[in-house]
Amino acid sequence: MARLSILLKNLKDIQGQIEKATRGGKGLKDEARKSYLASKVKGYRIKNGLSQEDLAKKLGVGRLAVIRWEKAKSIPSKLAMKQLIKEGVIMK
Repeated sequence: MARLSILLKNLKDIQGQIEKATRGGKGLKDEARKSYLASKVKGYRIKNGLSQEDLAKKLGVGRLAVIRWEKAKSIPSKLAMKQLIKEGVIMK
């Protein structure tokens, strides 16, 4: 239970960081958030020598989800965000 509480707190912290990183005064739209996450996901995958399919399996999501994140077409779900934090894709 304590680990889940820490993960949830980390998720809120990360969401806050994303919000801050994508504001720029008045705030940017979801496109900026998608771009930010796309660079983090793709950078992690390449740095660790993983294919999109390998990363998807590691995170417990479909390969198409990883493709959409990397192309900034969608934002990971809350559950997927927890996995991204757990795997160190997104850090504090």
